[in-house]
Amino acid sequence: MLAQHQKNTCRHISFPFLSDAYKISTCCFKKEYISTKYTHVNRKFHHHSSFEVHFIIEGRVDYEVSDKIISLESGQIMLILPKVQHKILDVSSNVVKASLTITFGDTNSKSIIKRLSGHPYYISTLTDEIYHIIQQLSIVDVAEEAKKTSVVSARAYNLISSLPFGFFDSKAETPDGERPDARLSDAKQYIKDNINFNITCNQVAQHCYLSVKQLSRIFMKYEGITLMKYIAKAKTEAAEQYLADGELSLKDISEKLGFCNEYYFNTFFKKNSGLSPGDYRRSIKQ
Repeated sequence: MLAQHQKNTCRHISFPFLSDAYKISTCCFKKEYISTKYTHVNRKFHHHSSFEVHFIIEGRVDYEVSDKIISLESGQIMLILPKVQHKILDVSSNVVKASLTITFGDTNSKSIIKRLSGHPYYISTLTDEIYHIIQQLSIVDVAEEAKKTSVVSARAYNLISSLPFGFFDSKAETPDGERPDARLSDAKQYIKDNINFNITCNQVAQHCYLSVKQLSRIFMKYEGITLMKYIAKAKTEAAEQYLADGELSLKDISEKLGFCNEYYFNTFFKKNSGLSPGDYRRSIKQ
């Protein structure tokens, strides 16, 4: 049932570390608690210059979209394309819904519309992953106020990229034909900056405001290896550089790279390079 004291949420979100890569111009997230007694629901035809996504969490909402009557039940999502006329016709007694309006750069927006074949709306299912992100977006811990912008923007990006409509399937590409992924770059930079510590997958994922599973999927897609293997690869490469320089002992390198003792460093290095640290150092001197 709808809690009467619940307050509607509205967040205008900026993407300081994503806008250049993904051309997201504006984004607004709303979570609404609607009763049949409330009058704030927009029941007049209107349209937006942005993409609009409606998430029905509880209850039922009846829409008219492009001359068609659509009844969305709990657990459904609807995407409405830019400049498509729509309005709410009716709601059930208690409704909890969320919405996301997203404006991309002109080129990206046209590309997305073309890829979606210009159909005025699309309906899909509200997954557990999407529901979880919506719940996260609804609340920002006041203790993290200093991180609020990055926390909210990361969560909003996660929500957009989790949607089944494929907004990011046709982004601006790099010269080699592969689009950048800011989350991947952010994770790789964090690993590089902290390579001398005992880095865990969980630490890297938390830094990117993702789960380990989500971040590993990104690494598999773009690097072809899991996050864990990428960390091991980066640490092995750092060890190889120290060994090549020849200025530090194996014990010093072990400590510098965050291993608890030289034995664990030797075991790790041999597992990931095929040679012991001593054999590797001797091989590059030949």
